[in-house]
Amino acid sequence: MASIRRPNVFVNDHNQVYSSPNAAHLPAIPLVDCDIDNPQDTFVPHWANVVRPELPFTPIEFDMSNYIISRLSVPPSLPLPVQQTPDGSWELDREHQERWCTLEKSLIYIIAKFRKTHHSLFSLDYRPYRNPSDHGYLRSHKAAKHAQISATQSRLAFLPLIGRVSYELSRVDTHVWVKALLNDDGNPVRQSWIDAIKNCALGNFSPSICRAGALINLGSPNPDVLELVPRMIKCNVPVWFFWGSYKSPRPFTGGPSIDIYCPSQREIDEALVTRQITVNPTPTSDAIFPLTESFVPPSSVDPFAVALSSSSSSQPVSSFVCLNSISDPYPVCSHHLPPRLQLSTRPQP
Repeated sequence: MASIRRPNVFVNDHNQVYSSPNAAHLPAIPLVDCDIDNPQDTFVPHWANVVRPELPFTPIEFDMSNYIISRLSVPPSLPLPVQQTPDGSWELDREHQERWCTLEKSLIYIIAKFRKTHHSLFSLDYRPYRNPSDHGYLRSHKAAKHAQISATQSRLAFLPLIGRVSYELSRVDTHVWVKALLNDDGNPVRQSWIDAIKNCALGNFSPSICRAGALINLGSPNPDVLELVPRMIKCNVPVWFFWGSYKSPRPFTGGPSIDIYCPSQREIDEALVTRQITVNPTPTSDAIFPLTESFVPPSSVDPFAVALSSSSSSQPVSSFVCLNSISDPYPVCSHHLPPRLQLSTRPQP
């Protein structure tokens, strides 16, 4: 039997221990049940839960070389094109509206068709993240700026929708979901779409696809969340386990499939010895959402593929310990305090 690769071990600046089987960095720690309202909130790891179990599968960038995802391509200069209507209001130009609407309906259809043969059992608390159209790209707005903001947010909301499709397809092997989408019970999905799904974040679960990932609270684990962990690891979705204070090397258990990633006291001690403060450079608003039309990003860069930033001011960063630490490639979450999981590990403001 092959030995299990030891996880990366982290101790943050509140002396809380985390480990990950597939991530070499520790993200900013969000609050428990923090609000996930804007699309960019889905691009960073959150505590895994049964309300939105699909969010860890959210890709954090668009692949414009893909046949399906390329429908979200935008002009190289910003902002997004909007047009004035006869009544004086503003809306996204009709070409983009039609293209995005067709894509949104198609992705929702893929989910529905897959569920015809592979029913999903969700918690009564299940509440999927809002669809792109819920952010207003099909609606009229009083000002051009409002129409542009709405369109930008709507476009970013396609990433969690892609993650929702990916979450569904990850339940079975590739040949199984291909068969489900090609069956004649309703309109079959075209072969060209099947091929494209295999090669993008919708159905490609290789490490080349960067996804948001999730933190697992082993202090109060939900059985449905723990059941999802092996699937996330198999699909290369980043996972971080919280084990409590470093003074208690094994305060929680998550079952045999998770306990194998529990760091030993020696690994925790080594992490503490090599403690480092890694600063995650926060991109400025100009770097990720330039407001001037004169800015033309490099052709290989999608300026909308990362979270929008409302301010270019610096943000607090987390310090952490990692045996193999590298810079954090994820956008910094605005929530930096660890959750209040137990009195002994209650964070200081």
